Amino acid sequence: MLLIITLIVGGLCAWGCVTIAKTKGRDTTLWGFLGFFFGIFALGILLCLSDQSAAQQPDLRDVF
Repeated sequence: MLLIITLIVGGLCAWGCVTIAKTKGRDTTLWGFLGFFFGIFALGILLCLSDQSAAQQPDLRDVF
């Protein structure tokens, strides 16, 4: 029974990490594995990370 609960919680954390990683422009495969194996800790770290997709946008003020 404990194994089933652990797999369900790991799957939910992995799904949450993949969803958040997608919106933040991060690698979804990596964060899916991290979410499954490290659970709520990976989810918390991912929530604290900045949005990488916005950081890659060029600033037009630097061009002109």
